Amino acid sequence: MDRIETFWRYLWIFIAFFLVVNFLTNLSTKKVYTNMDYRAEFSEPVLRITEAKSTYSRGYIEGKITNTTGSIIDLKYLKFELYNEKGTYLGTVFKELKYFNEKETIEFRVDYTRHHNVDFVLITLEDEQIEREPDEMMKFIKIWTPVVFIVAKLYTL
Repeated sequence: MDRIETFWRYLWIFIAFFLVVNFLTNLSTKKVYTNMDYRAEFSEPVLRITEAKSTYSRGYIEGKITNTTGSIIDLKYLKFELYNEKGTYLGTVFKELKYFNEKETIEFRVDYTRHHNVDFVLITLEDEQIEREPDEMMKFIKIWTPVVFIVAKLYTL
């Protein structure tokens, strides 16, 4: 009987420790996020962004969209084009709107982790998922980064 009590005591200590660590982690990382600028390129359906924040390596956009078009939207995509402070295109994230009834409001959250240093988001409504080609500089960086890494690794050996 003594072993069972010890087991439960350690389980409760573990759960308490887990909750405290998660709370402190969330509290400390929330301060790192900064506000992002955004612009929507459409008026219907009505888009309301409640929060758009980013860090160097990740970010998120939260909001609500209300169908005010007067008809059902079968399939559309919210397209989020991500840009840095110099206006360089970094990439695209999509959010699918499927069977979106008239006067219906949908809450959404879009997270991104592949794109770094995002400062501005351009939001459009598209019929299909087509991603824009990256700028020439981004193509150059994506091609040559692995080569530079391998050469540097070989040099240090």
